Amino acid sequence: MKRLSTFLFILLLMLVLSVSAIAQVQIIGDIETSLTENNEIFVRLNTGDPSMASVEYGVDGKFEQTAQKTSLTGEHNFFLSDLAVDSTYTLRVHVSDWSGNHIVSEDIPFTTPGLVSPDNVKASTRDNEARLSWSPVLGGAEYVIERANTADGPFEAVATVDTTSYTDSAVENEAEYFYRVSAVDAAGNKAAASAVLVVVIEPHLASTDFTSDLDMDFWRFHEHNPTAKVEIDNGRLVFYDFTPDSVAPDKKTAGIVNRDPIDMTGVTTVIEVGYSEVRVQELNLGFSDKIIHDDDPWWNNGFRLTGRGNSIDSATFDQSDVTISPSWNFPVAYPLDLRWELTHTGGKNFDTTIYVNGEQQHTGSINFGSLNPENMHFYFYVSESNDGFAAANYLTIYQE
Repeated sequence: MKRLSTFLFILLLMLVLSVSAIAQVQIIGDIETSLTENNEIFVRLNTGDPSMASVEYGVDGKFEQTAQKTSLTGEHNFFLSDLAVDSTYTLRVHVSDWSGNHIVSEDIPFTTPGLVSPDNVKASTRDNEARLSWSPVLGGAEYVIERANTADGPFEAVATVDTTSYTDSAVENEAEYFYRVSAVDAAGNKAAASAVLVVVIEPHLASTDFTSDLDMDFWRFHEHNPTAKVEIDNGRLVFYDFTPDSVAPDKKTAGIVNRDPIDMTGVTTVIEVGYSEVRVQELNLGFSDKIIHDDDPWWNNGFRLTGRGNSIDSATFDQSDVTISPSWNFPVAYPLDLRWELTHTGGKNFDTTIYVNGEQQHTGSINFGSLNPENMHFYFYVSESNDGFAAANYLTIYQE
């Protein structure tokens, strides 16, 4: 009798443990589903405890299943891509725990939208170029770009691409063009065209690969250091031959600055520069709201990016009330390509984005303080060369 009682106790304990284990694998709350801006079905669920999960999905009884994911928190997120348009999918979630218990959710229907054209076509311009871009649409295998000279057309197709961008080089500066984009699915079905986008081709503020002399109607020399040389040499802008500190300790900078002010309000101002060599303490890209000819810009109001021998960082000028958030310091090796974007967001506030060799390395914000963003000057200058040497092989300034 005692053995029977022990056996029943063990059986009851195993049953309790089994029920407990089963209780650990359950989906807490509803399974969330939605369509993301990247045209994927997003599936989210929570089991409350560590578990493994996958999603089975398909149309008309033809199913495929995602790889199984393990979550130590019990929260699972799935993104289902390569979906057909205007189709009703059936989704099922499979969940397992460490004890081998397994449950399958009820079927969840999800209907994808029909084929539509992009609703966010954007454009930026450069000299004799219109650069169009848009987000992908569900089912869009190709995109037809059409252009017209008036808003009412007639529109003519200028390109068909399988990407989400296109550069139209058959345009002229200062001219006005009208564009629309249509999505096409893999079967050749074409959606109604997007809204018409008007684009005025704005030329560069400045663009040079230093194969010819500087345009001195646009530039002037910044000559704080009387013996420094800033010149074009063999396709590069070169800074060299500075007065040593022992001779002129407070004469440290030289470079170029644009003569006429740049209005940076309401647009994105872009600086692109190719650094060849930096063997000086500082090779600076800077902004101030006045032309500083016989003084070091550092001691005035402004801000800059400073290229050093092995890094680039952000800084304000010494007398500046500009605020940069967050500060930025990035290790580099030369040569390199740098792109600096300053986007006006209202008042004295700008977003800043920095790319090095085509890859985004920083985002932040800048408040111009008492600087006048309608009246800015761009500086490209060397500081504290000490007989060093620096060179750049191109410089472009434009606004979007």
